[in-house]
Amino acid sequence: MWPQRGWDYLKRLEQSLQRPRPHHRKGEPEAQAAFKKTS
Repeated sequence: MWPQRGWDYLKRLEQSLQRPRPHHRKGEPEAQAAFKKTS
C-alpha cells in the first residue's frame, strides 16, 4: 500500500496521525513518580 493511500483512508475516516508525547532524555522515572505522588 502506498503511504499516500493510507493517509487518504485516515482523512476519509476523519482521523489524524497520532504521536506519543515527547519525553526528556535525561528524565528520571523515579523522580517523576515521586513528584506525581506528592502533588
